[in-house]
Amino acid sequence: GATDDFCPPELSTRLPSRPGTKADEANMFGSFLVPDGDALVHAMTEVIERRAPRDTPERTAARERLVARYSWQAVTRGLMDLMEPLPALASAAQPVLEVAA
Repeated sequence: GATDDFCPPELSTRLPSRPGTKADEANMFGSFLVPDGDALVHAMTEVIERRAPRDTPERTAARERLVARYSWQAVTRGLMDLMEPLPALASAAQPVLEVAA
């Protein structure tokens, strides 16, 4: 799913899923995934019964990577870098209509 891009395995549990339909959620727009209910219950039980310490080196490193990559500053810089070469944005900064004095 969409979270695969930013949820490292050290901080998440991946669940099997299937493409959702209007029968699953009538108010949803676009594509979405429906998690397997049994797998979700199993994963939640595992988290409760075998809760991993939060301060393991792997989890700490994964958290630091997330903060560095997805801070407001990093995300904004990435978006600005993507938009910089777009000529339409440069011309949009110019006044469209000049008012005569």
